[in-house]
Parts: sequence; C-alpha cells; structure tokens
Amino acid sequence: MNKHGWVTCSLAGGAALALGLTMAGYSGGNGAASRPENEIHNLLGVILPTAAFALPICTIILSGTMRDITPELYEAMAMDGATPARSFLRLVLPLSKGGLSTIAVFSALQAWNGFLFPLILTQSESTRVVTLGLFNFQTQFGINIPGLLAAVTLSMVPVLLVYLFARRALVQGLMGAGGK
Repeated sequence: MNKHGWVTCSLAGGAALALGLTMAGYSGGNGAASRPENEIHNLLGVILPTAAFALPICTIILSGTMRDITPELYEAMAMDGATPARSFLRLVLPLSKGGLSTIAVFSALQAWNGFLFPLILTQSESTRVVTLGLFNFQTQFGINIPGLLAAVTLSMVPVLLVYLFARRALVQGLMGAGGK
C-alpha cells in the first residue's frame, strides 16, 4: 500500500464500523436479529438497514476510484505545502466525483426499489414506501392495471431525476480519475 492509502483504509474502516453499529442496533441480547418496537412506525427503521446494506458495494466502488488517483498528484500537493485534510478536500474529492455520483445513484436506486425491508420493518400505512404502495394495487379480486401503470410511471420520476442530475459525473466515473 502506498503512503496515501490512508484514504482507502479509513473509508473501509468507517464503512465497517457503520455497518456494525447499525446491525448491532438490530440484535437482541441473545444475538438474534430483532425489530426494535420504537422503530416500527418510523422510517428510520427502514433507512438504517438499507444504508448499512449499501455500504459494502459503495466502499468497493469508492476505494477503487480513490486508488486510481496517482501518487504523483499527492506528492505535488505535498510539495505545495498542502496538509492531508486540504489534499483530501482539493484533490481527492474532486477526482472522486464520478465514484461519488455512482454510489449516489446506486444507493438511490437500491433504496427506492427496496421492498423486503419496508415490508418487514413497517406496520402502519402512513410509513409505507412507494413500492409497498404499488403492491397494494393487487387485491384478492384482481389487479387494477391502469392504476398500477400510472403509479409505476409516477414512481419512476424521482429516480430519473437523480440520474439526469448525475449522468455527466457517472460517465466521468466510468472513465476513471483524471480522465484516463
């Protein structure tokens, strides 16, 4: 590992810590997974596990993006007298914009399309998410197909907007850091 590998190591360590803390909050005294009663009617109970399960792939994508930054760029920043924090803010973050937008779009899609966590972790109709609302178009007597298709079309709009705002950075992220 090069001397600037602290960025990747601290990112992976932070992701592992966040995942561990989130999952520890969902384990009971005997280590079995349980659902805290105070989070049943709260969307935070859906947001935390969704974010925790997105962390591993986001860490892999972002660490790969940050590894693409050449050591010569770090050395040039150090010769200019930049501190590690300034190097991170002025060098690493701008060059990682593609990776950051990739994980933003990936996480948004994963959270928006989530069905199992909201189904298990929410009880009241007021905390149900869009995918569970789409599921409600199916009844014991049939499916309201025109209503379902209209709702699916409307549910695509937020994810489409996320993609439209991040598409340029996504393409840059596919090209790699520094436009190689």
